[in-house]
Amino acid sequence: MDQEKTVMKLFDASGRQIAEIPLSHRAVEVYNKGVDFSKQCDTERAIALFKEAIRMEPRCIDAHYNLAVTYYACKQMVSARKEYEKVLELRPQDVDALNNLGAIIALGGELEQAKKLFDKALNFDPNFALTHRNLAAYYKAKGDITKIAEHVKKAIELDAGVFDREPGPPRIQPKPDF
Repeated sequence: MDQEKTVMKLFDASGRQIAEIPLSHRAVEVYNKGVDFSKQCDTERAIALFKEAIRMEPRCIDAHYNLAVTYYACKQMVSARKEYEKVLELRPQDVDALNNLGAIIALGGELEQAKKLFDKALNFDPNFALTHRNLAAYYKAKGDITKIAEHVKKAIELDAGVFDREPGPPRIQPKPDF
């Protein structure tokens, strides 16, 4: 059995390290294979490997996160939602997870619940363009032209291409540098 550990460092929204989580080298290898399969659009294998990494290391936040992203890509919204909720249980300040979970919840028609998540994300990082894009969409659904303009302007100011990308969770990220 692999007893060697790799340390995953956790940071808050300001970049300050808040925790270290030891992960087995084997779990990291399995996770990284999942990332490779996901990049090759082999979602079935990616899901299996992310689940295996989580079985080995239940606190492997990146495995939960990328499992959520993969479920979203496969349009398995209930499973994606559960995994984003797990990410937020382990890392409540994860702005990406807050935004992605909010997007899934908004797709399900729960606009007020989605807005709460977007507001929470904005509290952690007021300069995250995706949050402003998501809030612009929320205010569009509500018909608030002033708020739409405010958030569109801020989103573009922060990231000129934020509206050019598809909505929803980002693609699988590169292998983490644990």
